[in-house]
This record gives sequence, C-alpha cells and structure tokens, in this order.
Amino acid sequence: MIPLPDGLAWGEALRLTGAILGATLFFGMRRDDESPALRKLAFASASVFVSSALLLSAWTFAVSIPRWEFASLVATAAAFAALRAPLAVAGIRIAAVDRRRSTVAAAAAGLAVFAAVMLLPAGAKAPVAAVALIDAVALGALAITTIGILASWTPARASMAAVALVATGAALVPMAGALAMDAGARFWIAAGACRGVLELGLALTIAFNRADAERRRALESVARAEQIAYHDPLTGMPNRALFFDRLNVALARAARHKHKLAVLFIDLDRFKHVNDSLGHTLGDELIREASLRLHKCTRGEDTVARFGGDEFLLLLSIVGRIEDAGRVAQKILESVSQPYHLGKREIITTASIGIAIYPTDGTDAETLVRNADAAMYRAKESGRDATRFYAPAMNAHALEELELESDLRRALDRKQLALHYQPLIDLGTGRIYGLEALIRWEHPKLGLLPPDRFIPVAESTGLIIPIGNWVIREACRQIKAWHRMLGTELVVSVNLSPRQFEQADLPGLVRAAFEEAGLRPRFLELEITETHAMADVAKSIRILGELKALGVRLAIDDFGTGYSSLSYLKQFPVDTLKLDRSFVREITVPEDGAIARGIIAMAHSLNLRVLAEGVETLGQLEFLKEHACDRLQGYLFSRPLPALAFEKYAVHRGTELRVA
Repeated sequence: MIPLPDGLAWGEALRLTGAILGATLFFGMRRDDESPALRKLAFASASVFVSSALLLSAWTFAVSIPRWEFASLVATAAAFAALRAPLAVAGIRIAAVDRRRSTVAAAAAGLAVFAAVMLLPAGAKAPVAAVALIDAVALGALAITTIGILASWTPARASMAAVALVATGAALVPMAGALAMDAGARFWIAAGACRGVLELGLALTIAFNRADAERRRALESVARAEQIAYHDPLTGMPNRALFFDRLNVALARAARHKHKLAVLFIDLDRFKHVNDSLGHTLGDELIREASLRLHKCTRGEDTVARFGGDEFLLLLSIVGRIEDAGRVAQKILESVSQPYHLGKREIITTASIGIAIYPTDGTDAETLVRNADAAMYRAKESGRDATRFYAPAMNAHALEELELESDLRRALDRKQLALHYQPLIDLGTGRIYGLEALIRWEHPKLGLLPPDRFIPVAESTGLIIPIGNWVIREACRQIKAWHRMLGTELVVSVNLSPRQFEQADLPGLVRAAFEEAGLRPRFLELEITETHAMADVAKSIRILGELKALGVRLAIDDFGTGYSSLSYLKQFPVDTLKLDRSFVREITVPEDGAIARGIIAMAHSLNLRVLAEGVETLGQLEFLKEHACDRLQGYLFSRPLPALAFEKYAVHRGTELRVA
C-alpha cells in the first residue's frame, strides 16, 4: 500500500480556500449571471464533482484511509465542486463568445493536462494517474477564461494581472516548506495552493471582465438612447432635434467665418394619396427610399433630416453662392422624381422645395426653417415639382392667413357667413327649377369674400365641418320659406366638401336638416366633385347609396376634370352630371365641343341629366340647345344673389320664374 502523501490534506485545504474566496468574490459581483443555461451549470457541477470524487476514491484504493476520513474528503470535494462550478460555467460562456478566446482556451486545457502528467509523483499507480488527468482537465476548464480574458486585455493590463498571479503562487511555496520538510508534502501543499490561486485569479478576471462588460453595456445603452432621441426610427436619419442642434452649430460657424448657409425644406407631393390608396407599409418604403436618394444628393458635411411625415430638412453648411443651393434643389427634384419600385408596383412622385439663405432670410434656426417652409408652400401653390426661394412677401402672406383663420373661427358665431343663390335653368322650359347655394363671408375688414378665399383655410383647419353643416341647414330652411312665399317648388343644390363627405354620420345630419326645416328630401340636391368621388370608389358608392336612400337628389360636380370610368359611373346612384365650366368656356372650339357632346351623349345613355356650368354667352347657349343639354347655370342668366335680392328677382319674374 502506498502511504498517503504528507501535505495532500493541506494542499486540498489551500485549494478549497482559494475556491471559497474566488466564489465569494464572484457571487458578490455578479449582476447579470441569472443564467438560463441551467443544464450547462448542472453538467459542469456534476463533472467537476465527479473528478474530485474519483481522485479521492483512487487514493482510497491505493492507500489506507479510514472511512470517516474518506467521507469527509468526499464532502469537502462536493462543496468545492459546487463552489467551482459557476466559475467554470462563466468561463465557458465567456470563452465561447470569441473564437480567438476559444483557441487560447484549448491551448490552456492542453497545458494543464501536460502539467498534471509531469507533476504526478513517481510511482503513482494507473488509477491515480488517470483520475489526476481527469481532474487536470476540469482545472483546465477553469484556466480557459483566465487566459482568454487576459489575452483580450491591453498588454499592460494583462501583464500586471499575470505577474500578480505568478507572484502570489510563488509566495506560497515557502509556506509549503514551513509546513512540511518532506519534498512530497511540499509538492502537494504548493500544488494545492497554486490551484487555489488560479481559481481566485479566475474569479478576479471574470469579475473585472464583468465590470468591463457592464461599462460597455452602459455605453451602448447611452448610444442607443441617443440614437432613439436624435434619429428617426423609420429612416435612421437625424430627426428634428438633432437637425436644430447642427443648424445652431453651423450658424455660429457661419457668423464667425462670414459665409452663407442654406436650409432646404423638402416635401413629397401627394404622399397622402400613396398612403391612403396603397397602405402605410408601401408608404414607409417610399419614405425610406426617398431618404436614401436625398443622402446621395448631399455632401458629407451637410445634414439631411426627417422633419416628420413626408417632410425633410437639408442643411447646406457652406454655400458660396445662392445659385448653388438652387442647383442642389434641382438635383434633388430629379432624383426624387425617378420611379420607385415598391413590391410589384411602380410609383412616381415629385417634391416641392423651399430654400432660405443665412443671413438674408434669417439669422436664427427657427426663422430659417419657418421661412424655408413658407417658400416650400409657395412651390406647391405654383404647381408642385418646383423650387422656390424665400421672399419676405411670403411671410406677410402667412401672417395674413393666420389672421384669416382666427377670424373664420368666430365668423359662424358672429353670423358673418351668408348664402347667395344662383338660379338653375331648365333648358326645355326656360324656367328656374332650382338654385345652387353658394357661401360668402361678410368679413368686417376685408368685405365680401368669395369661397375660394377662405374655404381652403376651412378645409385645412377642420372648420369646414361645422360650416358645411350650417350651409345644409340654412339652405333647407331658406328654400322651404320660398316654397311658402313664392308658391313654387324649387330645388336647392348644396356642395359637399371632401371632409364633410367623409363624416361618420353624414346621412343622419342631412336627414336632421331637411326634417328640421319641414322640407321634403326630393327638393335637396347634394353635389360631390368627380375627383373626390373617384378617390375611394367603394366608399363613395356606399355613402352615396345611404344618401340616396333618404330621398335626396345627387349630382357629380366638375365632371370631365377627373378620371371617371364608365363602369364606375354606372355604379354611382346619381341623378345629374354637371359639365365643368372649363369645357363650356371654349365649347364652340371643335375639340372642347367634341368633349361636351360626348359627355352629354354618355350621360343620356345612362339616364342622367346634364347641367352645364358657367354659361356666359349666347353662342354657348345655342350650342348646348343644339346638343340637347338639359340644364344650365351661369352669368348669362344671373349672378349668385343674396336671399333678399333673389326674392325681388322672383317677384319681378312672377310665378313662372322664367329667365327670358
């Protein structure tokens, strides 16, 4: 029997001390090691425990050891394995992240096995040697992360850590000599002590690496927060906040070096139509593609940002001449207008661009952006797909529009809105069969304003809803009063704005209006423009069907200017087509005359009446008579008249209400 080497218990005790200190430090500093890989942890714990248990079992068969001492050693090994297992798992997890670390780890494991073979005491039996090799492999797993992490550190930091570990291990050798004079005992004490130092060093390196990882994660978290705070999530471009930051920096530099800069406000034309007709997914793809094209049109020192929706801002940080900004804008227009291939669709859109120049158009960020925005709207008003430079008159125009909006909000309550009525003529009888109600605004300062002066403001602000509902109620009330006064049953025609047409309870509002006035629904005619009716055909058919079910009359206004197809027109439950005045104006010209004749013939084939708008000359009247147009409206017969003026007109004409 080979006697139990002196110092084995001391060596294992030192080894256990190192493991306890290392595990305590490791568990004390762990922040995010709530590992979901519980199976890995269980496997590592079992393997390390088995290696230690096998080592002690081998010594039991090789030497004489009391049973109670063997049991205590096994319990010690089990505790040691439980403490060492998290270190092994953490080391394996970290080393697996990087292939380079894995290579170093494999080399470390090989060196550990080689060292164990070389350090085995002479004369050890085969079981002892085999179990020592198993234990060395387990220990090599602990060395993986120490060497791997040190290899990833800077040379100076890695050298300091390695020297500290070596120095600590070397200091334990004299301690071994002080505890035992026998060489074998000193070997086991020193070996156990060095193993303990290795495990303590492993815990230190993992803890330091964990701290570094936490710092990196904190920096990455800050970077992500900055990305979210200062960049657009859809395109990754700078957002409004970052653009204004860079613009303020560029303004300070421009003031110091006395040079110009330019702000371009870019808006995609008719983008809402893309969103409404094709969906937001393709709309987002269009925005992303447009942002890439904008980037390609700019220099590295410039900033292009998404302002919101389909609006972009471009900062040209240095502009030599004003014309240079115009050239960049033209380049953008050409790029944006190229076809977009989105899925299986090809889409073509354009852009409108406004330009403001520092310092002539503003000296601070907000003023420059506001003036560029004003210039962009002027570009849209001029027909889109255009560029406009800011001019002071634009700002005055914007202020005037703001004042107009403010006054319009109070106009309804102050009873400043009124309806004028233009006669509708039956061409066959020459009689007035109805009137179109046209809104006017008696502005206290600007006088009588026509609808094209304030209706766009009402549309953009949503005021068109209460104004439009008032028009229907007032028209129903007035036409019923004339039924009683004049003894003739006139029809009143009312235009529905696009936003009014899309009200959720439009049929209910219309019903309430004619019932409140005591008017039979057949004396109310509602008009919707052809362009709006075709924007969403299915929806238009549904709403028009609901209105038709009330018993009111329906008309398609401005017919000929949109893109109706005969198949769609057949599905609309309408009574009248109103031929747009643009065709009537030149109706005696062969081309326009041919269009008018075609529309009249088509309408009659669908059993629809045709009303020609804007009739002003006898030549137009004769043409329309000749081609069997049903009804007429225009200055040739009467301008729109206030209610009182129409009453005088009607009394003068008599109950027949003939125009000639």
